Amino acid sequence: MLIELQSLQGGSKTVDIEIPAHEIDLGVEGVALSRPVVVNAGVRNASGITAVEGTIGAEDKVACTRCLETISVPLRFDFVSRFVGSESFGTSGEHEV
Repeated sequence: MLIELQSLQGGSKTVDIEIPAHEIDLGVEGVALSRPVVVNAGVRNASGITAVEGTIGAEDKVACTRCLETISVPLRFDFVSRFVGSESFGTSGEHEV
């Protein structure tokens, strides 16, 4: 998904994405997603800073280490990311962020 950040100048946008479980390879043997991964996020762009805050949710199927039965484990991750465009820094040297 692409978001045109110029269109958000001073505003925000809500993003809801659902990714089918079969499209994600966890790269771990014996672990599989049992439901789609759901991303709910808000994107804000103001004063050259883009902020993305939201939640990623999914459900994992794994074998119980005690009884070896397959169990479902709900997963939820909150995230906050901020990005500053290169135009905020000019062209000279290093800058502390």
